[in-house]
Amino acid sequence: LLGHFFNWCLFGALSVQVYIYYLAFPKDRRWTKCFVLFIFSIELLQTFLATRDAFRAFASHWGDKSELNDFGLMWLSVPVLGSIISCTAHSFFAWRVYAMSGKFWITGVILTVSLVQVGAGIWTGVLARKFRLFSDLHKRVSKAVIVMLGGSALCDVIIAGSMIYYLKQSTSGFNPHSAPLYKFVRMVVQSGALCATVSIIYIVLFCVYQDNNFHSAPGLTLSKLYSNCLLAVSRYQASSSEKLKLS
Repeated sequence: LLGHFFNWCLFGALSVQVYIYYLAFPKDRRWTKCFVLFIFSIELLQTFLATRDAFRAFASHWGDKSELNDFGLMWLSVPVLGSIISCTAHSFFAWRVYAMSGKFWITGVILTVSLVQVGAGIWTGVLARKFRLFSDLHKRVSKAVIVMLGGSALCDVIIAGSMIYYLKQSTSGFNPHSAPLYKFVRMVVQSGALCATVSIIYIVLFCVYQDNNFHSAPGLTLSKLYSNCLLAVSRYQASSSEKLKLS
């Protein structure tokens, strides 16, 4: 229930961010607008599917314990759509790493690991759709879930580490704390640290508490964290570009 609550709270924050973005940057690049619309559309679908499961478990079938054990549509809303959102975020930040470093191999590593976690997420969804019950989840899909979440956290760590390393290289000779680049990197590092932490909490809850659904709370909210962080960084980048044009 807490997972659904935070999922809706973060969706509200995302909706406000999308509204502010289109209102403040009507002349932003078309591909960026399409990118933001894609993120919001996926999250809208995820929220709808998750809300349907919440209504089934906590309203229409209230008191039926078997419904709490039924995976419902979470096979799609959590591992599949969640891994797609995280891969989209990783691809965006990997492109920024390439723009800073000029080295494709780091971007290639990030994209490869992210694609692996997408594959693991889709496979997790397929198995969850097949077996249907939370009680069968741990013994059936534990390896795929660990690969999915571990790969996502690893991408976040690589992105944050690369940003810090190349920021130090590119800011020698002046104070970076007053530069927009420093603020951008700080946002990326903070976003990566937050998402990696939630992914690790997800793994711990999934592996340690195998007799309950504690892991559903971070599972439902992780994709919203990626989307909100991604929109916040995109808005800051668009704002910086507008300031450069005006100057």
